Amino acid sequence: MGDRAAAKQRREVGCESRGLTVPPSIASASKALRLLLDRELTKSMPGLKVTMTPLDKAREGGTGRQVNAYLFDIHEDAGRRNASLGSVSAPPLALTLHYIVTAYGDDEEGSAGTDSHVVLEAVLSVLKSAPRLILGQSASDGFATVSLSRMPIEDLCRLWTVFQTPYRLSVICEVSIFHGEGE
Repeated sequence: MGDRAAAKQRREVGCESRGLTVPPSIASASKALRLLLDRELTKSMPGLKVTMTPLDKAREGGTGRQVNAYLFDIHEDAGRRNASLGSVSAPPLALTLHYIVTAYGDDEEGSAGTDSHVVLEAVLSVLKSAPRLILGQSASDGFATVSLSRMPIEDLCRLWTVFQTPYRLSVICEVSIFHGEGE
């Protein structure tokens, strides 16, 4: 990477003033997840929209089939961090991102609403079949693994309540970030 590109990358992640080089992991993982969902779902559902907005804003100005993947929690994976404690250099930041993924169908008004179930089933299929997301030009730039997670219904309802939005059937997706092929 050239000096200009490295400087641009540091500016993009807000680290230039401190001289730090930090890969834009969270943004890269979110972008890769959105591109995966968009690419795979629109193959079988043309016109489907993929968004990454807060729960209360997801349906603003839109109707039709939609998938919204909202990043609601980030935590450091202590197990992966501790695995590299014996190394001389500082361990990379091992992050796990939690997204709430909600599907909306064409038949939202005045029907049984089963189209959103069809969309959600397609989302589950895509997420289960995507073992890795590449976060740069290649896996050596970083990658993320994708898995489904369970959240108790009470916690899901609380999450929806925070946004003052009625609960909708949703799934939780975990994205664990790795900083290169060697990790």
